[in-house]
Amino acid sequence: MLKLGLVGQHIKKSLTRTFFQELSEVYNIELSYDLFDLFNQNISIEEKLKELSDKGYKGLNITYPYKEEIFQFINSKSEEVKLVQSINTVMIDNSISAYNTDYLGFRHILKTNKIQNNINVLIIGSGGVGRSVANACGQELNANIYLYDINLLKSEKLHHVLKENKIKSEVLNENNYISLLNKIDLICNCSSLGHYQNPGNPLGEIKDCKENAIFFDAVYTPSNTEFLSQAKKYGFKTIGGLELFIYQGIESFLIFTKRNELREKLMSSSKQFISKYQNLS
Repeated sequence: MLKLGLVGQHIKKSLTRTFFQELSEVYNIELSYDLFDLFNQNISIEEKLKELSDKGYKGLNITYPYKEEIFQFINSKSEEVKLVQSINTVMIDNSISAYNTDYLGFRHILKTNKIQNNINVLIIGSGGVGRSVANACGQELNANIYLYDINLLKSEKLHHVLKENKIKSEVLNENNYISLLNKIDLICNCSSLGHYQNPGNPLGEIKDCKENAIFFDAVYTPSNTEFLSQAKKYGFKTIGGLELFIYQGIESFLIFTKRNELREKLMSSSKQFISKYQNLS
């Protein structure tokens, strides 16, 4: 039995366990998947990983708010983790190996949605997901990245990471990020605003955005966030967080099970999964 789990906060509505259980049944892979919500628990993420390792867990997905924190104490890092400096997937054997399937998953989104090169991208939220999305856009699209976070220090840290990776970026503040919307081609909400525990819209009024702008929201609970709902109201193309959830979930599943021969089959089924889970979120 392959013991897997998800570690984070406010994760009771996560669909990850359901998704992994479905994949295990379809491909006849014996596994278990548990949720570990650390909200209001007096334990660090490092201590929790040690505890779960001692209990025989072999793979863990890591979500908010620990994706950046665990980067500091894991030595074996994949190439995309070194690039992004954020972790959302770990394999536990004699040591812990780290991966970032958000980055891998968002590359699939850029490809399947045929996002053009050399565009202007606004990243709202400079935490773990923001790091993955910003680096994917910079690496894959040669995009100009604009960063906004209510915590200016987070944006400045991400700006430094992007600079190290030779990606063009600029840090915005609350006084100028709205005024730049008419030049932005892809607007990505990578903050938690819009989550069922944190309702709201990071942009407020969006009718003055650039014509043909595309809106992506990393939040998928609910699937139709206020951010996406307003974008649809004005006729903009939208990409929901379920796409990232499915693509990064497939990447994690392949890492955990070491069944890379299933990649083509799983990716070809991705749109069916997205449609199915739309009704569950």
